[in-house]
Parts: sequence; structure tokens; C-alpha cells
Amino acid sequence: MMDPEIRRYLENSLPKVDSPVWVINPGRTLTKKWVDGYDIDGGKVYLRSVQSPKVINRGMMEYEIHDIGDTIHETYQDARLRLKYSLTGNRFSEIGGTKNG
Repeated sequence: MMDPEIRRYLENSLPKVDSPVWVINPGRTLTKKWVDGYDIDGGKVYLRSVQSPKVINRGMMEYEIHDIGDTIHETYQDARLRLKYSLTGNRFSEIGGTKNG
């Protein structure tokens, strides 16, 4: 079981359920997805491809929580910056990412 203080920190710092996030795909493209839920103890975040949670085939994908800030970003601008500077070899933290940098 996870330390309650760490769990509380994670719950407060993760994007809210049903909020949009941007994912950097292996092909270096950006895809908008929506947060469907978390398994904090298992270290997973579940993202869906459609905005409505009522759609039967939602295109659910499972990611690691540590991918937030690396391949998963809350804003389009952060995702573009990460993508741009990952291609040039600069560190994202050096360019002043607006969140999770």
C-alpha cells in the first residue's frame, strides 16, 4: 500500500477525470485524449479517444502515471514544446515548460 501523503499528492497533481490531455505518439504526432480514470496503486492512467464516456467503444489506452509530463501533457502548448525540444536534444526543463516540466 502506498504512503497516504504520497497518494494525496498524486491525486491532487494528476489531471482531473474527463479533462483533455495531449499525448505524444511514437510517430511524433500529437493526439488529444480524455482522462477516464486512474489506478494509483498500480501506477496506471487510463485515457480514452472520445470525449463522451457513454460511447461503447471508447478507444481506451493504458499508460504509466510517470508518463504524465513526459508523453502526456495537460496543454497543447506543453506537448508541442516537449515534441519540438525532444527532436533537437534540449532538455524540456531548460526551456521553461509551463506545467509538469
